[in-house]
Amino acid sequence: MQAFQISEAILLLFAIGGFSHAVSRLSVYSTIGLIARTPNTHVTLMNRVEGAYVIGSLADPLLFSWMIQRGTWRSAFWMIAGLMSIAVVLLIRTTLNDREAISTTEKPSFAQMGMLFHSPFVWVAMGSAALYGMLELGFKSWLPTFNSEVFRLPEDQSILFLSLFAGAIALSRFSTVYLHRFSWLTIQLTTWANVPNQ
Repeated sequence: MQAFQISEAILLLFAIGGFSHAVSRLSVYSTIGLIARTPNTHVTLMNRVEGAYVIGSLADPLLFSWMIQRGTWRSAFWMIAGLMSIAVVLLIRTTLNDREAISTTEKPSFAQMGMLFHSPFVWVAMGSAALYGMLELGFKSWLPTFNSEVFRLPEDQSILFLSLFAGAIALSRFSTVYLHRFSWLTIQLTTWANVPNQ
C-alpha cells in the first residue's frame, strides 16, 4: 500500500513538472516576441534562450550527481526552488509592453488555421519537433540506466555522463547564434572543403 502511494506521488510530481515545463516554455517564447524588435534579434534571442535552457539541462545531472555523492540528493530540489524564485523575481521586475502584441485585425478562424496542415513544411516541423522531443526524453531516461546496468558504473557517474549529451546540444545552440551571421552557402562550402578526402 505504501509503495502504491509513493508511485502515485511520483506520477503526480512528474505531471506537475511536465505541466510547469510546458507553461514556462510557452511563457518564455511569448515574452521573446515582446522583447525582440527585428527577425534577426528574435532568432538570436531564441537561440540564446534555448542555449540557456540546455545549460540548465547540463547542470542538472551535475547537481544531482554531486548531491548523490553527498548522500543528500533531495536537497537538490531546494536549490532548484531557490533558482526558480530568483527567476520569478527577475520576471516581476521586467517591464513588458504588450500593447503592440494586441492585434486590431480580425482573428483567423479555425478553418483558416486548418489550412496550415495542407503545407508539407508544417508536417515536417511538427514531425521534427516530436522526434526531437522523443529522442531527448528517451536519451535522458535511458542513458543513466544503461550506464549503470551495462557498464556497471555507480549511480552518480551514470547520471554525470548524461551531461555530455546536454553539453553537446548547448554547444550547438550557441554556435548557431554565431553561424547565423554567415550565409548558409558559405557554411556548407566551408564544411565541405574541410572534409578529408578518402
